[in-house]
Amino acid sequence: MNRPAVEPFDPSKVDPCKGQPSGGGDKEPKSSGQSDGNDQEAKTSGPSDGYGCDDIPGNNHDGEKDNENDHDSNPVPTNLPPPAPVGVCTSTLSGQPLLEIFAVHTNLCKVNTIGVYDDRGGVLIYKYKNREKEQFIEKRNRWQSKNIGRDPYDFMVKLVLIGPSRAMSAYADGWLIEVDVPPESSLLPENHATKKIAGGVFKMSLDLDDDFLDKPRTSIIFARGGFVHFTYVVFNNAVKASVTFMLHARCQDNLQFVCHCKVQGELTLHVGNLPIGCTVFINQVEDEAVYFMPCESFRENCLGLKLPLTRNVLALPIGSLVCAKGTLMVGNDMSMVVDQSFVLEGYTSQTQWQVDQSFDATICIVSSSLFMEW
Repeated sequence: MNRPAVEPFDPSKVDPCKGQPSGGGDKEPKSSGQSDGNDQEAKTSGPSDGYGCDDIPGNNHDGEKDNENDHDSNPVPTNLPPPAPVGVCTSTLSGQPLLEIFAVHTNLCKVNTIGVYDDRGGVLIYKYKNREKEQFIEKRNRWQSKNIGRDPYDFMVKLVLIGPSRAMSAYADGWLIEVDVPPESSLLPENHATKKIAGGVFKMSLDLDDDFLDKPRTSIIFARGGFVHFTYVVFNNAVKASVTFMLHARCQDNLQFVCHCKVQGELTLHVGNLPIGCTVFINQVEDEAVYFMPCESFRENCLGLKLPLTRNVLALPIGSLVCAKGTLMVGNDMSMVVDQSFVLEGYTSQTQWQVDQSFDATICIVSSSLFMEW
């Protein structure tokens, strides 16, 4: 399959909310051939069940969820009645079927990259960062010490996605996902033959199915004795949505204080009544420091700061209710509980609220129809 190279993730392409449109295991493969000869198997299930806050339900045999984040999970969800359709309203925007990937979980200690391809080429949605393998092994060891007898296969984490950095169209009636998994991640027995190469590309095709529009689905790529588990949706009437999180300081002193404080926590956007959302920001204690950045304010008499989001481009359905939920900790003293809702209508949609006596916050989404970008 001939395709362009993967496009790099570029946060600078996000508009600063100015109110204007931006214009392998060892099984026989079931999808297209692989570029390096490694085998893989992909599986797809129907609508996913009631995941909460991007987490796959726990798989402890006693029914209790472990305290570690985003692991010890069952990759095959049970079916629940599908949610009501989303994105049905009258709007000046023009939508079309677009792919949105909610979350990716894995029980492999290292995944190099994950790329997604449509008819326009490919983009990265995940790239390995320094020390993620070590952090995975540390968490898995702690989990195994609390779950004696459990197989390492049962431990999993949620990968921190950085994309797609643009909307993924459905013009080709499907998408190709490629996952690069190095041999060092293998969960196969030590005496199992493996190729002495830096990595191996495992593939899976996602098909456009009209029966599953606006309904979450799951698919699995099996690689090196483990798996990479995808939760995604194809929105029928969607647009490209560029997300910005702004903090407004009321005096210069407050501005300088926040600029020197590390931001931790997680922020997730949920669409309508769908049971799983998209994480647009996540930063934990062991991660590299993230800080608010000064930027031009779009409000008078206000000093604006922008939070560098983990993901800032989503595919969202027109007319949908968007709920932003999470908790952000700025430094050691300032805690922001985010629980805001607004409707995606027109080119600019936003919600504003007062954090405390010194700061206000805004979540802004600038939407554009994919047709405008050709």
